[in-house]
Amino acid sequence: MNIIPHRLLLVGTVALALCGAVRAQDDGDVETALERVARDQGRIGLRLAGLFEKMERLAARYEDEGRTRNATLLRDALAEFEERQLLALSRELERNMELGNLSTVEQQDTLSAALEDIYSLLRDRRDVDDLSAQADIAREGVAELGFLAQNERRLLAETRAATDQPSELLEQALENAEQLADKLQSAGSATDTALAAERGLGDARLAEALAQQQRALSEERLPRAQTQALLQEALEMLRERLDEPVGTEEPSAVASELMDAAESSRGEAREAAGRAAAEMAAARTELQRAEADASDGLGEEDGSAQGDEPADPTEDPMARARERMTAAADELDATRDALERSERSLSAARNRARAMASASSRQAADDVEQLEELAQRLEAVQPEAGPELLDRTRELLAELSAMAQSTEQGRLADAQARQPGAEASLNEMLDMLRSRAGEAAADDESRPPPDSEALADLADRQDELEARMRELMERLSELPDQGFQAPMERAGKAMAAAGSALRSGNSKEATLREREAAEELEQAQQTLSGESERYEQLRQEEVLFRLGEELTALLEMHEIARFETAELDMQRADRDRLGRSQRRAVSRLAGQQRELSIQAEALRSTLEENDAIAFTFSLARCRDDLQSAADELGQERTGSLVQSVQEDVSQRLRDLLAVLESERERRREAGTQEAPPGQPPQQGRPQLVPTVAELLLIQRMEQAALARLESFIRLNPELGDEDLYSDLERELLDRWAGEHDEVAQMFRKMVAEGEQAAGPPGEGGETPHEDDGTDGGER
Repeated sequence: MNIIPHRLLLVGTVALALCGAVRAQDDGDVETALERVARDQGRIGLRLAGLFEKMERLAARYEDEGRTRNATLLRDALAEFEERQLLALSRELERNMELGNLSTVEQQDTLSAALEDIYSLLRDRRDVDDLSAQADIAREGVAELGFLAQNERRLLAETRAATDQPSELLEQALENAEQLADKLQSAGSATDTALAAERGLGDARLAEALAQQQRALSEERLPRAQTQALLQEALEMLRERLDEPVGTEEPSAVASELMDAAESSRGEAREAAGRAAAEMAAARTELQRAEADASDGLGEEDGSAQGDEPADPTEDPMARARERMTAAADELDATRDALERSERSLSAARNRARAMASASSRQAADDVEQLEELAQRLEAVQPEAGPELLDRTRELLAELSAMAQSTEQGRLADAQARQPGAEASLNEMLDMLRSRAGEAAADDESRPPPDSEALADLADRQDELEARMRELMERLSELPDQGFQAPMERAGKAMAAAGSALRSGNSKEATLREREAAEELEQAQQTLSGESERYEQLRQEEVLFRLGEELTALLEMHEIARFETAELDMQRADRDRLGRSQRRAVSRLAGQQRELSIQAEALRSTLEENDAIAFTFSLARCRDDLQSAADELGQERTGSLVQSVQEDVSQRLRDLLAVLESERERRREAGTQEAPPGQPPQQGRPQLVPTVAELLLIQRMEQAALARLESFIRLNPELGDEDLYSDLERELLDRWAGEHDEVAQMFRKMVAEGEQAAGPPGEGGETPHEDDGTDGGER
């Protein structure tokens, strides 16, 4: 990005304003102004000296605290401070001011530039071009490493195809399948344990609910034996569940101690539930007796007196029933407490068994992937028999992957249902492998030994890959971060060992080293991919930082020109011609607006390279409007049209800065996030300005357009007929309408591209509504 020399423009403007002010005053005032400037310069010198001392103290403190990165930045800034001799430059400036010398703008600019450089060092800012070059080198390196890893894998496959023996492959496959059977059985056993533990959960809540209902019944004025009988039936259902032991028919080592603890607590719950059942039965008997007494006419004088207790409570069946019901409720509380202890153990056992089942399923799936690789190698040496094993392996991999997914998602019953099918498929594969293992010796004898020339050719290709990798390492040595070099160095050693093994005829050693080299290259690619993304992120942050600075400077300079234009227009009043000094001023303003138009085009070009569509559009409008304002001022027009155009430029620049700051804040909050392990390298360069920021800018454009139109209507309430519009008003409305149409078209294009990227309906996006005849851009 080209840096706009706004510092020189600002310093020059301030200097001209100062000179103008000095000329406009008498001799006494000139001395006062110079003294004031010299005094300010002296304050700057004092602050610079204090800043230098504070930086030294802070650097020493950071070093003591072990904050080496911060200390290094401060030391670099201090070195720049001394190299530029800023304190000496500040003192020289102060002397020149004291002598009344106004030709110090260049020295002030040198001091300002040096301070900005130091500020950049402290913020760890890097040059955009350097970061861009680093990102490009890293991106090319990622692609080259991917190519090398792919070719190393291809070379490994060819080495194996030339040297593999069917008997060895079948032996490895059989061993792998037997290990797979053990892991599959372990996964099934753990799943059964998790399901058994899960089935034992929930009984504590039932016991708690029964205790609450039993206690509530005991507190009723006229509890009924029928209600008590219903509670007894519910308790019997709970007791039947408690009689079923937790665990599986075949004991598993998975969470066995937890399952034993759960069973022990359930035993306590069974005993308490038995006591509660006995109390309930006694309570029901007493309630039936009380109801029988009531039916015989006892206490008929007052029906409400049936619940009254006699002088001797032990003779009252209702009182005895209440005691029994309270005792039953207490026993149910004890049942609940025991079941809660049991369920804590069951919950822990379920979680442990589920984790074990998930891990075993994943390990089994990994084994099947290794089995698939063996099947592919077997197909290469036995084209007539290999495909059958490969097909069976892929079917088994699909079943195990589905089973592992069900376990991880907590769908244990589904995982258990898939277990028999996976075991049956694996048993069929084992039978096939054992059958073919007996025939493998004959196949070995029929295969010719590896050809030395073929192995030498493979060794030459290995050497070529190693040389290409070494050349890549040399190119990548320019990057500041070299974390990828270690795996690349290991890959180079493995490549060299593979080449030597191939030339000596040791194909087994060669395949081991080739595989090692491929894995190291893939690791280096992943590491470099992360570095590439970090360089690109730093580049984008620097571009956005400088873009913000340059937009701010552009807005400041434009605001000065806009206010001067308004002041000139106010001074001319209704006069057609400007005075001589006013013509010079308006000519100067026209030149400044052209310069700002050139600067806006430079910014637009930078953003266009980074595919920032809405930002590019907005700056293109700023460029065109600044040129239009320059043309109008060149013809000595300072009226409403040019001022309206200038106001549009200011509003666009303010909107750009607001959205830009919002995006920079989002990036600061998001921070640097490392890619998850195993994630493939990102293809292409990420967006400088994300789509959401582009849409926010479009929203601001439309809000600004609406505000302009509302202001126009408010200031011109009498304009309802198109024939009443003046030429100026027509031109303004035409400009606004044209811009609105362009914004609407840009928005529709972005929406269409977003829908295309999201895919057709039913693939992650909503089904679009039919066109209702409205134009989204016209709203």
